[in-house]
Amino acid sequence: MGLNSVLKVSCPFILLVFLGLSQLAPIYGLTDTKKQSIDEFVQNVMKCRGIPGLAISIVHNNQIAYTKGYGYSDLEKSVEVTPQTKFAIGSVTKSFTATLLADMIDKARNYEKLNWHTPLNEILGQNFKLNTSYLTELTTLVDILSHKTGVPGYHSVFTAGVFLNLTRKEHTRRLRFLEPEFAVRDGWIYNNHMYMLAGHVAEILADDTGSISWENLLKTHILHPIGMNSTRFVTLDETWEDVAKAYVLVDGHLTYVGMDMIKEVVAAGPAGSILSTADDMALWLLFHINHGKTKDREELINPRILNEMYLGQASQPSMEDDLKKPTYPIDSVQSSYNLGLGTSFYRAFKMLGHAGELHSFQSDFRFFQREQAGVFQILNGPDTYNARAAIRMIRMYISDMLLGLNPWLNKTTACTFPEPWAPGPPSVNPVLPVYNDRAPRPLVDYEGTYGHLAFGNVTFTLNATINKLYMRYGPFFEGHCSYDARQDVFLMSYEGIYQYRNDYFPAKFAPNKATGNIDIVYLKIDDSHPQAFIRDLKLTDVPVDIVQTQGPACTTPDPSGSATKFARKNSIALLTMTSLLQIIVISNGT
Repeated sequence: MGLNSVLKVSCPFILLVFLGLSQLAPIYGLTDTKKQSIDEFVQNVMKCRGIPGLAISIVHNNQIAYTKGYGYSDLEKSVEVTPQTKFAIGSVTKSFTATLLADMIDKARNYEKLNWHTPLNEILGQNFKLNTSYLTELTTLVDILSHKTGVPGYHSVFTAGVFLNLTRKEHTRRLRFLEPEFAVRDGWIYNNHMYMLAGHVAEILADDTGSISWENLLKTHILHPIGMNSTRFVTLDETWEDVAKAYVLVDGHLTYVGMDMIKEVVAAGPAGSILSTADDMALWLLFHINHGKTKDREELINPRILNEMYLGQASQPSMEDDLKKPTYPIDSVQSSYNLGLGTSFYRAFKMLGHAGELHSFQSDFRFFQREQAGVFQILNGPDTYNARAAIRMIRMYISDMLLGLNPWLNKTTACTFPEPWAPGPPSVNPVLPVYNDRAPRPLVDYEGTYGHLAFGNVTFTLNATINKLYMRYGPFFEGHCSYDARQDVFLMSYEGIYQYRNDYFPAKFAPNKATGNIDIVYLKIDDSHPQAFIRDLKLTDVPVDIVQTQGPACTTPDPSGSATKFARKNSIALLTMTSLLQIIVISNGT
């Protein structure tokens, strides 16, 4: 039985159960005493968890209870956070992209031809291709918005800034080279590339040429009608003058290292480029609590269409962050990923929302529709376990207040969590091992530029002064490499904009068996498996109109000597593209 069938069968029963449970806890007024308790709790958590600045929006009884800023948006200048301070909300942006598509489906007025389950190739045309013909033909709006395409997130390509200057049209073209891990709808795997695609779909729906940007569509269709007039987007010429500074930990101290690395999100804006305020996000809470109505109760989107965002699309039966009895005093469990939102159950109350993270900004957007309550939080660093725990502790404490429940956290346990119930986290800043092994061949053999048809070029040059390889990948990943003989891998230490990072970026070279030359380097663009970058391969080598989208079973060379999951799924591998290049060269007589 498929997920949709399960939902159809079980939803009436689940609904009755939780309606009954929610009636056991009536909503009490958010009194001044409770507001003071929230204030004291927030300030205590910020102090013990080391949070520089934070903003909160609270909606209660279908009204904005209050919005408030805490701490500092600029530590150096002692600028305090206010409800009007802009922060990067990261992946909470996904709820906006899904809402925009709901609006466009509604405005199309032809649900038979355009709906959540319309295949993307019917919208984008015959030039649109994903990695296999099967994936191309089947993938729908629901699939990309609920992360069910089977394509990994390949997140490092964003962090490195490789797509910094790409248009969404070119980004969409490169999607055909993203290898899937499993078949469409066979599982769930988070993917920002697909949310970029969702934004591009909106652009094409508005105008066949895609000339109206996702940003402008969101402003005119969603933000301005709701009243979110202070909300805007990260841009390539961003100066950050009206945005809170994001802080990282360097040697245990909150440090501002700049924020230009955040510009990597511009090309994939529909996945995470929104800058917003606590005041504006309170309006976003109200809009979704009211199923698509503005604060003036004006219906912006047909609830029949918008409500798809609130239904489970991909089951998440057991997540790492779930809290369950008897280990903890309460249950708080993730249930499903929907369309730009997720469903959780907090102490038996259905909670919808999404988290966000961009650089060291972290956000949390959660609401209880039936109880007409919700809370949004955002902080400006650091990117640590403590910061993530702070957001979680504050959300649960405020939720208890809004739901009329006795808070299970206090000022002490909010700072010790997960203790005393579970072991605490590992060291937040472990000392990295140092590698200085001798490489198996002269370093000059590794020099060169290696390319991938989706992920661009990586360059290795020899720094003869210190006898180390210098790696550059995209505008943001750069640094010298040390060799680890045990793993047979070069490890890049971050320099430049990411010099504060306390980890390595691995690169594993492979020789051509026929010539013995180093022709391939594998980079860990995603946790799934390394991606092969071919020496001297350029993005322009394969014309769009001849790219194969369904290939025979083949194996990508694997450093471990085994076939990749991708090859086992009977999809095209990168070396197939290399063979195709050779055919092109021969056919052109060059």
